[in-house]
Amino acid sequence: MLTRQEVSEAVENGRFYDLEGLEGVETVSTVWHDKSYKSTVLKVLTTENDILYAEFRGNYNSWEGTEWEDAVFVEPFEKTVTDYREITLPDLETEIISEMRKLNYDYFESKTYGKSAPYKNVYRENWGDGNAIVVVFEVPLGNKTVYVKFEGTYSSWEDTIWSDAYFAEPYQHTETKYKRIN
Repeated sequence: MLTRQEVSEAVENGRFYDLEGLEGVETVSTVWHDKSYKSTVLKVLTTENDILYAEFRGNYNSWEGTEWEDAVFVEPFEKTVTDYREITLPDLETEIISEMRKLNYDYFESKTYGKSAPYKNVYRENWGDGNAIVVVFEVPLGNKTVYVKFEGTYSSWEDTIWSDAYFAEPYQHTETKYKRIN
């Protein structure tokens, strides 16, 4: 275990590898911002029994590992988010299913334009070029509403490649995020 001062010096100087793997140090979060840039949050228990959280950010290279550019102390906070999980609607044979099977994203997207657009784009998560993209459409169907979720790989150079489309339902869960401490 390290003292609070030793942890502070490691964070101030961006020395991730001085902390990783030590007793009392745990990786609690790693987020890839694109193919080569990531951030990792370490939870560190000091010899003074303080719990500190430090976020390190840097570029990843498969040959050399991660070159950490900077680090800051952060604190955890909880956030309730809505996500969408797959459901099945076996009694539903419509044009919607046909377009989903074709992975015809443009069919759904085109129905979100204008004041009287029948569909709504209710969720979009894009992890950047070459990474995952998720889009959810709200589709009115008779007296109920269904959600159609598209998953694929985003490309800023070519068309996005859609790999899956299915019916989904919203659900809420709590995530722990980390914000910078000034």
